[in-house]
Amino acid sequence: MIGLSILPLLLLGSTQASERLDWRLWSWSGVEARPSYHAESQLRLKQQLALSMRDRSGLSFDASGAVRDPLDGAWVGDLHRLALGLRGACYSASVGRFVMASERGFLRLDGAQLDLGLAPAITFHGWGGRSWHPETWEPGDDGLLGAELRVDPGLVFSGGAGWEGRLVDDAIVHRLHAFGRARSVGGAWATALAEAAPLEQSDSVLGSPARMALRGQAPVGGGGTMGAGLRWEDLDRAVQPEALSSPMDWLSGPGYVAAELEGRMALKRLTLQGSVGPTRHLSPDHASTGGVARAGLGVALGEQLSVGAALSGALAQPSWVWGGVAEARWQPGERGALGVEAGLFRFSPLEGPMANVVEGRVNAEAPLVRGQGGELTLLAQVAAGSDRLLDPWIRGGLSLQGSFGRGSAP
Repeated sequence: MIGLSILPLLLLGSTQASERLDWRLWSWSGVEARPSYHAESQLRLKQQLALSMRDRSGLSFDASGAVRDPLDGAWVGDLHRLALGLRGACYSASVGRFVMASERGFLRLDGAQLDLGLAPAITFHGWGGRSWHPETWEPGDDGLLGAELRVDPGLVFSGGAGWEGRLVDDAIVHRLHAFGRARSVGGAWATALAEAAPLEQSDSVLGSPARMALRGQAPVGGGGTMGAGLRWEDLDRAVQPEALSSPMDWLSGPGYVAAELEGRMALKRLTLQGSVGPTRHLSPDHASTGGVARAGLGVALGEQLSVGAALSGALAQPSWVWGGVAEARWQPGERGALGVEAGLFRFSPLEGPMANVVEGRVNAEAPLVRGQGGELTLLAQVAAGSDRLLDPWIRGGLSLQGSFGRGSAP
């Protein structure tokens, strides 16, 4: 499919500063033209609005949503955020649709949350509602309720433990979790996280599903760091991950342990980094040994030009993936830039034929207007490649982005 998009983007940021209320409003408008497989022109429209208000008494309101034309039907509405909050000296609360950050990841929730200070170093955190998907914005059918105690004396250690119950198919699934973090004045740190579903039965070597992760890092030399990690993965995450944490997540099934040693070194204009470690899949019907490795470098070839490359691979017999990426970026001005990226990977899945996954991108941005009244920038992108099903694709886009009216009003 060949795509051409023309996306006028208007960002209206207004801050009204008074004795009682601070507010900001954004607007995003877009139209996309895309020919179909049958050489028929198609148009897609989208309008997004966002509003944020803060009262000096601690009351807040955040809303963000969009309406869009999905090409083949009526207009569709997306609700990204709609939350009312209240903050005091020793508490904070939110109700509505929001994103809750925790050591386990980001939980997208339609419901409520409460933070309550019980003592100078102890905090109670509670939440409940229904989770929603980050791509479709649709809530699930399962309700959840959770609670957590956190301890943070402000010294070298902080941690906590909690419980969460989810209603799945008219049954409550219980989950327990605990976490800790240690840090030093020299910049070294270590973290630990454990999650378990103790009442659920599985073929796990531990008897019940669980996941655990240990990770640490320390500075070495004049600009480098060394780190190590150890993970046991035999339980689906309670939250939707923001990004793929390891190729093992899709090369291998549940029930594997992975160790990793990583390092990073900055030498003037050259930056080197790499990681390597073994893996062991402990499934009763298929036990195998594999590993993950990555090596990369970045070079600054002056004030305006930088290049980089990386090689990576993973093995979980009989599946494997290996390949590399390269990039270059030229930034002659404060806002203008030109970037080129390319990647090639050879992929052998658990089932199906081997495939080459290829992608190349060219991105460019150029400032058109800059001043106290606002900014206007032109952006363009062309990308092409093929996915693991050997389907080739190509797309292109052109967008106009602007911000106007920023600042404080009298």
